[in-house]
Amino acid sequence: MAIIDFPILYVPSPTIGRPLFSGQIFVGTEDLDPEIPANQKQLRIVQEDGTKVDVNQPFILSAGGVPVYNGATVRLDVDGNYSLKILDKNGA
Repeated sequence: MAIIDFPILYVPSPTIGRPLFSGQIFVGTEDLDPEIPANQKQLRIVQEDGTKVDVNQPFILSAGGVPVYNGATVRLDVDGNYSLKILDKNGA
């Protein structure tokens, strides 16, 4: 298991420096494009109480550029090494 370990994952827009509103997170097999469904790994969120929940991809960021599930900020979890791809809400 490899936790994607940020105290709170915050994703700013690389062009405007503000939160990446409704950004899309893809996680997949190391060195492969995680946007391609065949390359994706099972992504889980870790809730505040430690409960892990399987989620679909892309996982959508909140308006504040952080991963949120049922209104609470969450951590992301995936088994083993991984590739990470983050796109804006338009897929760019």
